[in-house]
Amino acid sequence: MKIRILVPISTLFFLALSTGVFSQNGAGDFGFDMPDVRMHLLFLSSDELRGRKTGELGNQVAAKYISEQFRRIGLQTADSLGSYYQDIDFKKVKPPSDGTFQTDFGTYKVGEDIIVLDDYASESENQLVFANYAWQGDPKINLSDLEVEGKWVLAHLGTPEDQDFQNALFNYSREKRKIVKDAGAKGLIEIYQGRIPWQFLARFLSREQLSIADAGEDESDFLYALIDGSSHEELQTIEAAMNSDAELIHSGRSEIKLSSSNIVGILPGTDARLRDEYIVLSAHYDHVGAEVQQGNPRTLQDSIFNGARDNAFGVTAMLTTAQSLAKRPLRRSVVFVAFTAEEDGLLGSEYFVNHPVVPLDKIIFNLNTDGAGYNDTSIVSVFGLERLGIEEQIRDACSSVGLGVFGDPAPDQNLFDRSDNVSFAKVGIPAPTISPGFKEFDEAIMEHYHQPSDEAATLDFDYLLRFSRAYSLIARSIGNSAKRPRWTPGDKYESAFKELYGDLPEVIEEEIPKKKGKKKKKKKKKSTT
Repeated sequence: MKIRILVPISTLFFLALSTGVFSQNGAGDFGFDMPDVRMHLLFLSSDELRGRKTGELGNQVAAKYISEQFRRIGLQTADSLGSYYQDIDFKKVKPPSDGTFQTDFGTYKVGEDIIVLDDYASESENQLVFANYAWQGDPKINLSDLEVEGKWVLAHLGTPEDQDFQNALFNYSREKRKIVKDAGAKGLIEIYQGRIPWQFLARFLSREQLSIADAGEDESDFLYALIDGSSHEELQTIEAAMNSDAELIHSGRSEIKLSSSNIVGILPGTDARLRDEYIVLSAHYDHVGAEVQQGNPRTLQDSIFNGARDNAFGVTAMLTTAQSLAKRPLRRSVVFVAFTAEEDGLLGSEYFVNHPVVPLDKIIFNLNTDGAGYNDTSIVSVFGLERLGIEEQIRDACSSVGLGVFGDPAPDQNLFDRSDNVSFAKVGIPAPTISPGFKEFDEAIMEHYHQPSDEAATLDFDYLLRFSRAYSLIARSIGNSAKRPRWTPGDKYESAFKELYGDLPEVIEEEIPKKKGKKKKKKKKKSTT
């Protein structure tokens, strides 16, 4: 087993901040250089932070470090917060592991065939109504045509257009629960028939799950569960008119409360006409922590998931960009946000968008940075490259530091909708994600993705520096441009854009400078005396 001597966090924290004072020499036009990127990356991915898991001490120390960097750089706090911290209350729930779900068409074991993710009653009976996808515009069944008041709704996971597991569970299911709840139903059970084997998915979902604890949450009984349709033919061939008696009995779930914070800083713009518009520069700082299985570490060598690539790399780019822009501010104002709880379902960015520190319709752009790793240090990868009308600006910025651009790698994975940028996109805000360079998921990516081996020692720091400079140049280009980013016609987020901004002009009218001419000399009046 690898033996590590852990430095006290207070000592490490002091050394990191002290180093920052002397790291400005040679920073050039960018305002930062190699000592800066090394300082941030080494601290945030250190063993002492134990993987920065949301709600744990290492996560809190990372938040303190980022807030101190914001203070040192000179960023302002948001008026609504009073500090750099946007505090979020969470609940961590472990689903029940035993019980039965009985219907007219079958009996299912809780914890094996059905995973109960949200339910405040351990024993209940109800009517079950099938609603296909229970989604707006469903071509087969219109939810409003069904009698679901007080009943449980059974529906396929995802939407008619998109059954990708991660999108379905972390994005669509939340919206679907609201749709079903607003229709008067008392629960939603979604049928899974995806590519990932059910046993792996069930094991994943049976772990403790984090969610936002809404102070105004209605804790009346509302059931949410996922049932295995891939192994049960009767769930694959279910008919539209199906109604069934149903009974659910389970062992109960455990729940604990915890908290974490988004870290937010603001840099005011310099242009009187544009300083009320904002671009948001974001990166998540949480990771997956340290894992021990039955008292043993994940590997014989290590149990700490340091998250150097995911996402100390991105936070470093954001912090150095804050340092750069503070020295030469943009025409528009900038909100810098380090999100928590991305690894738990994009919860930090979801909370930020639902509780914005500036009006959402004044945020004209989000430039998010996140990544699983890289296998090509000659490029950066951009999710959404061709969807926002800013491809040329992105390519020019990257070219300035010798990097090419690759758009939307691994399109079958729908990566655009799997990082914090999608929280902004869903409300209409143009929001790409800039990622370290890769074109597909291969062994080089998977070797370190969510593994204890994702450590600073395995990184190319020269590439990190160039990536951070490219990120800062993209931000500078958008923040100073007369052109506002917008979704290309027909994009699935275009309607949300129009709802948010209305008739926002694509280009601001630049003032025409007045011509400087010679002042005419006034003729002196002749004296009459």
